[in-house]
Amino acid sequence: MGHHKKAEKMTPTNQFCSTPFCFFCIMKEQEPTLRRAEISTFFKQMAYEDIEEKVVPVSGIWNIAMTRPDDPEFPSLGIFECMANLINKGVNGKEWLLSDQNVYIPYYAAHIIGSYTMNRAEFAERAVQAGVIAPLMELLRAKISWVEQRVAVRALGHLASYETTFLALEEYEEELVRLAMHTSSTCLEVVYNMFVAINDRGKRPRYQSDLLTRGIGGMEIENRKAEEWASQLQCWSLYLLNCFACKEKSLHLICRPVFLRNLCSMWGGLVNDVSPAGYGLIRILCYSKYGRRSIAELREVIEALGNLSRSSDDWQYIGVDCLLLLLKDEDTRNKVIDVAIDYLVDLIELKTLGGRSNVGQTIINTLLLDGREGRKSKFRNNGQKGIEEVRGTIERRRREKAMPEEKVEEMRVLVSLVKQQGNQCFCKQMEATWLFNRRPSSMHVPRVRELNDSRDEILQYDEITEISREEKGFESSKFYHQGPSSVPQEILVAKGGSDGRKERYKKRSKARIAWTMLQANVGRKFWYLAIVEDVSPCSIMLLAMKSS
Repeated sequence: MGHHKKAEKMTPTNQFCSTPFCFFCIMKEQEPTLRRAEISTFFKQMAYEDIEEKVVPVSGIWNIAMTRPDDPEFPSLGIFECMANLINKGVNGKEWLLSDQNVYIPYYAAHIIGSYTMNRAEFAERAVQAGVIAPLMELLRAKISWVEQRVAVRALGHLASYETTFLALEEYEEELVRLAMHTSSTCLEVVYNMFVAINDRGKRPRYQSDLLTRGIGGMEIENRKAEEWASQLQCWSLYLLNCFACKEKSLHLICRPVFLRNLCSMWGGLVNDVSPAGYGLIRILCYSKYGRRSIAELREVIEALGNLSRSSDDWQYIGVDCLLLLLKDEDTRNKVIDVAIDYLVDLIELKTLGGRSNVGQTIINTLLLDGREGRKSKFRNNGQKGIEEVRGTIERRRREKAMPEEKVEEMRVLVSLVKQQGNQCFCKQMEATWLFNRRPSSMHVPRVRELNDSRDEILQYDEITEISREEKGFESSKFYHQGPSSVPQEILVAKGGSDGRKERYKKRSKARIAWTMLQANVGRKFWYLAIVEDVSPCSIMLLAMKSS
């Protein structure tokens, strides 16, 4: 990148410099008082004087701000006023912005403001007094591009995080919240359409490519960095919303149903693995009465929280926390218990989660909080069934405590064996799913109707083996056991529970089976896969079903 090379030529290590007003020469000054005076004068004149190659000193200041964000020298000498003026000049002066390399300056200026306000509240106060909010708002409105919008929302998020500077943002509260909501919901698509989707590198904005890659790398690196920056833009927008949600500001905007649903699909990604993203904001909303009421009305959000609570994600504890907060509220408990209990009932054996101890006992205490669990709710009326299961678990624990140590150890061994079998079955299910998705398009699959409560649907075993006989390309030998002694003549096919939990059925041979249904979208039609495990002979059979 051109201005980086020029910055190297004008560094303080050079003995000779022909630039009449050189920032790097000023920084070489050994006398502290004189140097501070010259730096202050430089900041005052920079936005107004016709200094050639302004991007070079701004880039140098950016490097200093990145490496020494807690150094009070520049903030005390007028850096914030200087950067605010440069942003205003870029936003309001199109001709100036497009001349020389000035197009880089608004990005660097906003980044410098964000770096210095990141850790120190006193620096943030100086920035607000210098009037940085208005020019940052212009960048947040995407007056230039998404690149400047990213660093603007970063800086505004830092200002919103301090009590002393949050009040200064209240003047822009509604617009800030609306812009942050819109940006977090659309930024991934915007970055893709405005940059990544442009396959001709020559048609991409050159300065954006340079900022993304620092002038090194091709389109692959540019695309990867653009995706990372888009994810950062989304997470920093959500962080700005968090600052308002923590103070219960503009909840009527943040808690709009469409946006709450969108939050469930906002993840930090690998580059932002420390950010809880959308689910972090949902948890903040669950701490307020208004937020809990809004979330409790949306079944999709409750189910998403349930799925998170049952996952192995780092933010699993957030899903558990949100569900418990909703269940502890008298106004939302009966609206969510029928959905939440399906996910929480299997977590009551947890001991630790996310640094918390006695998680399972906390879940039990919340589910049994009062005697209203049987009250009719807005969703499925299975809350009472789940409560009974929890009580059964409590009773089982009491019995286990009274058991002899030898009996307890025997049960532990049996549980370990069951876990091993379950892990093996899971691996085979994944392999079967992969094979099924690669099956030839002409493969014959028997049509099977789902069971209802009033009738049984029997699929003859000859219909199952017909799949393997007709399709040579399907590796059926791994999943079909042709031995007559271990395979029953008839298999009962049942519809899985809508809550997604595994159901146990019995074949006519009385052997237990573990039955799981997986779904794949093949040829715009939904196909279902059932893996049937015959526990006693340990044989695996594959049953493919097409929904009616």
